[in-house]
Amino acid sequence: MSKREIIRLLLNANTVVFFTISVLLTIFSPYIISFLNLNGSGKSFAEINDLQKIGEIEFFVISILIVPVLETVIFQSILLNVAIWLLKKIKYNRFYIPIIFSGVIFWLSHLYNLNYLISASIMGLVFAFTYRIFMVRKGSPFLIVTGIHSISNLIVYCIHHFL
Repeated sequence: MSKREIIRLLLNANTVVFFTISVLLTIFSPYIISFLNLNGSGKSFAEINDLQKIGEIEFFVISILIVPVLETVIFQSILLNVAIWLLKKIKYNRFYIPIIFSGVIFWLSHLYNLNYLISASIMGLVFAFTYRIFMVRKGSPFLIVTGIHSISNLIVYCIHHFL
């Protein structure tokens, strides 16, 4: 199957199925990566950002509501559109280049430890790819990606706090 056929297949995929697969990828990638035990001496996300010092309600609001919106604006809405615009200017319009650009910048902003870095790169690519697909579909890429990010964070929050 060629790249064009795969992209065409994904462009025509059912939105609920696409959304569900994206959520599952973002939820399970950190757990799969954690089996590689690559943390080394890196600190956790909470340790670096002093998130352990805030209350549960504040942590919930930040991680489930605020971060997904801000990161979608920065890493998908702005960066993807800038990359697409720049590529059109130089007449090098490739579907995947803006996705990789956005994913790498997302990845670089999550340099907490090696496990988190690898899973963040997967999440960044999933978010960017989903945003790009829904841009082409003329859907609501911002709402879809923010929803995937929020639901993923909510599920991980529940796993860490209630299991």
